[in-house]
Amino acid sequence: MRWLTKCCCCITLQTGSLLAGAWTLFIAALNISLQVINILSMESLTSYQVKYGHIPVKSRKILASLEMCFGVALAAVSLLLFFAVVKGRRKLLFPYVVAILLYNIFDFSTLMFYFGKGVQIDSSLWIPDLAILCMNMYCLLTVLSLNNEMTKGERWVPINQIDSAEF
Repeated sequence: MRWLTKCCCCITLQTGSLLAGAWTLFIAALNISLQVINILSMESLTSYQVKYGHIPVKSRKILASLEMCFGVALAAVSLLLFFAVVKGRRKLLFPYVVAILLYNIFDFSTLMFYFGKGVQIDSSLWIPDLAILCMNMYCLLTVLSLNNEMTKGERWVPINQIDSAEF
């Protein structure tokens, strides 16, 4: 069962999956660069900010480092997604699916951690984060639909088209 037959109502699932990979690669690069800036700016915190901050600086650095690691992983699976779509390798789509799911869970739980600690988060931070979460879920749906389409195509290959080396 496919969830989508076309991505964005007009392009094929293959092209949509390539766009999902490009989107994820962009988000990964943005994530890495913002976390590097975040870690570098922690060095210039005043003593008042360190003493009365809701979250210790060490915890912030750990969270920023984890975000950077997720950014690197997302970049790697985005490149793997490009390869999988171009070469038609269905099984190479799964690292993308797993990485996007884990990233969204981590991102959401980080946001809830900050809310739970009582940190006042401006809506200019959590609204774009929510939009990125929704876009990632649509990209995930596109890639899963492509996987289902590829699976369906693999099942009905005529026997005379199968290479003898596959047996």
